Amino acid sequence: MNESNIGQTIKSVVSILCVIGIIACVIAGIALISQGLGAIGWPVMLAGAFSMAITYLFLYGFGELVDKTCANNAALQRIEKELRSFREEENLRFKVDKAPAQTGTCTASSNSNSAANTVIEDTLGMGDASPKSGNAADAVLMDTSGENVIPVIKTMKSAQQIYNYLSERLDTSDENIRELLKILNYRVSAEKDYELGNKAQEALAAVVTFVKQGSQLFAVDRNKPTFICPACGKELRSYRTACNFCGALFRQ
Repeated sequence: MNESNIGQTIKSVVSILCVIGIIACVIAGIALISQGLGAIGWPVMLAGAFSMAITYLFLYGFGELVDKTCANNAALQRIEKELRSFREEENLRFKVDKAPAQTGTCTASSNSNSAANTVIEDTLGMGDASPKSGNAADAVLMDTSGENVIPVIKTMKSAQQIYNYLSERLDTSDENIRELLKILNYRVSAEKDYELGNKAQEALAAVVTFVKQGSQLFAVDRNKPTFICPACGKELRSYRTACNFCGALFRQ
């Protein structure tokens, strides 16, 4: 008996017993009728077969209920596990972002913190690597009037302000612009929903990277657990919105 899938087992056993029961009722009825006991044989054959069919429906339905319940429990356990893992990651990220800055730290400690942040960014799928060279002033992102908006957003204090400003000034009919705004919206959610601190610098870094990519985002295949970054060739998890190695931005 398959205890790992008890619902299917119940349905299989019920089906077999129902067939056997119906056959037994038919044989018993025919035997009684052949002996001249038709008054008893016909009720035994017809009523017995009918009662077995009714019983089969109820027991098969019970097996189906058990089967669905097991499947739902397994799904709920997976969801609970993922939520627990997500909360732990969010709490870890919150502690890292809220940790007070300390002066006089050694280089090894700084490198360790940087590595920890990279791991957290990769796990949450919300982080971007800062541009490897240049700064925001070197990048140009024109609004609908032809003005560079990056010097303006450099002065903003939150990802929410940057998102609101760009969503009003950029041409949202451009698919690449819409994809950029989706990525910025993740930073807004991190600020507001999870209280993970100020994400203005991450939002600015995403905009600068977007410009350096030619004002476009790379299209990637998210149908598999991982994909290869088109810019640096590193393997990334399928939910990544940016490469934590080179900072490249990807379409959703």
